[in-house]
Amino acid sequence: MQAMPIISGIFSMMQGMSSKGDYNDAAQQEIALAEQNARNDALQTEKQDYDIRIAHETETADNRAKSLAGGLDGQGSQGIFRAAQTDKFNKEVEWLAKAADSRQSIIRQGGQNAASVARSKGKQAMWSGISSGLSSFGSFS
Repeated sequence: MQAMPIISGIFSMMQGMSSKGDYNDAAQQEIALAEQNARNDALQTEKQDYDIRIAHETETADNRAKSLAGGLDGQGSQGIFRAAQTDKFNKEVEWLAKAADSRQSIIRQGGQNAASVARSKGKQAMWSGISSGLSSFGSFS
């Protein structure tokens, strides 16, 4: 009869250790998922950057063609206008890059936070199993 509490205690400890491993696996999956999401965001940002550059080049070429067709040489106010357009474009691309870096950092941090919670739950499950197992050992006296 005294073997049952020992077997039960060992089983509780093993269950706690197994749960800790499961939670650690979940933590790694959270980190991997966050990293994949950050990479996807980077690809989307790259596409947006490309689209903005194409739009800028097209707009610049159109304005230059209109200026030359109108008999203007592209200097003076046309040159000032193109410089202002380029400055606006550069600021837009810079903002896009900064916003993307921020988003990707937040995504990665979210994965780290979720992993930390999972690891904490795993430790809690492990100690709960050990505690339950030890209390079973004390019950056969």
